[in-house]
Amino acid sequence: KLMLIADKHSHRKSPPELVDKASRLRDFQEVRPPGKVRLFEPEFGFRSLENASKDIYELVSSDVTDNDPSSISASTTRTKLAVAANKKKSHQKYGERILMLGWRAGVAETCFGLDRMVAEGCEMVVLAETPTNQRELAVQRKLKSYEQPELKNLKMVHVEGNTCSRTDVKKALTLPNKEGKVPKITRIVVVAEGDTTELNADIDNRSIYAGLMAQDVCAEQGIVLDSLVSELIDRRLGQQVRKTHKNFGYMSSMELMGLYISQVVEHLEINTVWTELLDHGGNSIFIKDPRYYTWHGRNTSFLELADAAHARGETAIGWRVKGRTHLNPCTNETCTFSENDGVIVISE
Repeated sequence: KLMLIADKHSHRKSPPELVDKASRLRDFQEVRPPGKVRLFEPEFGFRSLENASKDIYELVSSDVTDNDPSSISASTTRTKLAVAANKKKSHQKYGERILMLGWRAGVAETCFGLDRMVAEGCEMVVLAETPTNQRELAVQRKLKSYEQPELKNLKMVHVEGNTCSRTDVKKALTLPNKEGKVPKITRIVVVAEGDTTELNADIDNRSIYAGLMAQDVCAEQGIVLDSLVSELIDRRLGQQVRKTHKNFGYMSSMELMGLYISQVVEHLEINTVWTELLDHGGNSIFIKDPRYYTWHGRNTSFLELADAAHARGETAIGWRVKGRTHLNPCTNETCTFSENDGVIVISE
């Protein structure tokens, strides 16, 4: 891909050298080398890659000789990665559980957004002191505003209790599902209760305490904690907690909103991009399991990850390895993934 940074309206008079280079690139993409598979061909690589995986593997195996394993080409290697990436069903989690601690005005909008993102059959247990009928009424009003009769994928279970009470949190975590079993894997989301428009240490301390206590209860009950995210007002408190609790995740929603508003005020045209990324529908930014795109322990270049993501209709923009995030790496930069690592992509 070619990105050109130039003066405004200069595209109306394209330089002859750029026009000639673009023409050569188009001619290059129209040529398919014999015995190779081109990932950027929509009629083969984007939509029917999973159905043609058997034929692709035959091409891969025929491209490597018995005496010279290194004869496999880079394009064939990326094709094989893309085939592995399209076997997404083996990694999808159906029937998972989310525990939400806390409730305030606006959380119903969050529930509606989660319903569009989670797999069918996902259950969310909401523990809060707010009466159950008020929470259900807020969700129903939100569904009515979107002209939707009910949540499609998410099943909500409301539990009244104190988010800082170990007994109430344990009760919510060990609540049996519709099959009478306690899920062994869960995700925890802690909502900041109260006025989040101003700095308030009490609200942040409560959110941090609730999240760390829920993490301890999961370890006590033998429940695998897939992720823990607490909503905080002051980002500095979250950074301090992460120094001693590496698995503690936090999000400063008000800071993110402030950054969003400041960028839109300065550059109005960027509002279209942020609307696409932050809205319930359309594309969003995800950190996904690297096994969608490669294998654990394999030294993979960013170009290979980008090709595998492209085959899934996604755009790779970086990776997160050993707790560190790296955005926009060079195409020849390599990385070896392991457990708890992820690839950062833009996808629907």
